Order: sequence, then structure tokens, then C-alpha cells
Amino acid sequence: MFALSFKISHPLQYIILGMKSFQYSNIKYLNIRKIFTIKIHLLFAVLWFYCISSPVYSQLTPVDDVPPQLIQSENQNSPAPQVFDIDTGRSILRIYIGRTGLLSSMGHNHIILNRDIVGSISVFPNPLRSTAQLTIPVQKMIVDDTQERKQAGSRYTSIPSESDKSATRTNMLGSVVLDAILFPNIYVDIKTTSIDESNNVFSINLRLKEEQISLELPANYTIDNEKILVDTSFKLNHSDLGLIPYSAIGGMLKVAQEIEFNLHIEAIKR
Repeated sequence: MFALSFKISHPLQYIILGMKSFQYSNIKYLNIRKIFTIKIHLLFAVLWFYCISSPVYSQLTPVDDVPPQLIQSENQNSPAPQVFDIDTGRSILRIYIGRTGLLSSMGHNHIILNRDIVGSISVFPNPLRSTAQLTIPVQKMIVDDTQERKQAGSRYTSIPSESDKSATRTNMLGSVVLDAILFPNIYVDIKTTSIDESNNVFSINLRLKEEQISLELPANYTIDNEKILVDTSFKLNHSDLGLIPYSAIGGMLKVAQEIEFNLHIEAIKR
């Protein structure tokens, strides 16, 4: 007895092997083993040609070559989201910033506003698939609006002069803090993490300057067929955002590490 060892790669392999076996064997001295080898090679070649030419083989679709129309059909079968556009005129971001240092009494606590938020909210039948994208233009930040300070409570009873407001805004938009010239927008991508009656949590990807910041934050919302209302309040440190608090007079007067945020969003169905 003897063993045959071969690897299927192409039908021509078997024809060539068969021909070589025949070529190097004088017909006069052919023995049973050589004849058997030739027949085996030719048999595999015939079977291979039969397989690749059969209708079943020709109709097979490679796994990595799925027709685009099939992918589109599957996507079309997925429920489309309801899209709500941010109502810029009714949405507002409030940022509350304190002060610290030996000479903190010489400074003011500040309120920063942004009423120019744009973006959209996509609501799916499965709420855990719902997402939102917001863009906050940095140059539209407003420092120490008089009416807002009156409504903010005892921490904001001092009255900054116009030059104080201007200096605060210049420092905030400068290269040390927000660097508004190079990074005119803050981008916020939101995904839903969990939703229940007592606690809604959202995954936030914040693009601030060159930083990609991941957060998980709570929010309350209401939704109907025409409008979405979202409200959230939370606190972060400058270090959470990759920022360094502004300081003056050798650090004796500086911005406090903690920042308080209050965000109100209204969105209207597209």
C-alpha cells in the first residue's frame, strides 16, 4: 500500500502532475503504481472542473461581496427615527464660574451664556438608540448678562463693569482657555445609556479644542409628537475638560476649579 499527499489549489495542477508522471515513465516500463497515480490526478481535475461549472457553484455569493442593494434593503427595513431640530431661540446654556485666591474679593463670580446652540435630536422607537448632536459656537458666548445676574441669586449680586466683562471674555476666548480662533466650535455627540422613570443617563462625547472628552450625565426630558424639552444641571472641574483656570496677580486671584452647568434645550419636529 502507499499514500497520496496533495493539496487542491487549481485543476491544472492535476493535469500537469498527470502529464509529468506519464512523461517521465517509459510506456514500456509502466507499472500499476504509475498508472494509478496518473488516473488519480486526472480524476481530481475532472471533478474540480465539474464543481466550478455547476449551476449551484456559480450562484454562490462570496461572503465579502454582498450586493449593495441587499444592504440598502436591510437598512430600509430598520425603523426611521423622528428628527427634531434644536430651536436656537428657545435653547440656552448657562455656565456659572466662581473665584478663589487671597484676593478673590477683588473679583466677581461670572455667568456665561450661549443662546446660539444648533443641532438635532434623532428619536427611535427604541429610545436607547436615540441620539443628539449639538454645536456650540464659542464666539457667541455672552459674559455677565445683567438680567441673568439678577435672577442667579446672592452669589452674583456684585456688578461687573463693562471693562470687567470685556476682560473676562477676552481671557476666556484666548489661547490659554478656549482658543476661539483655532477652535470656533464645541461639538457634543450624545447617546442614550439608560432610561427609566427616576433616572435618565446619557453618554456624552465632547470635542473641546483638541480634546475628546467622554462623560455620563443625567438629564430630564419630555417628548410629544411635535416638541422635545431637555433640562440638565451638573458640575465639572476645569481639569475634567482639559482646561486650566485663568489666574492673575501671581495666583492670588483666579477662577475656581469647579464649573456649574445648566442646559435647557427645546427641539421642534422637522
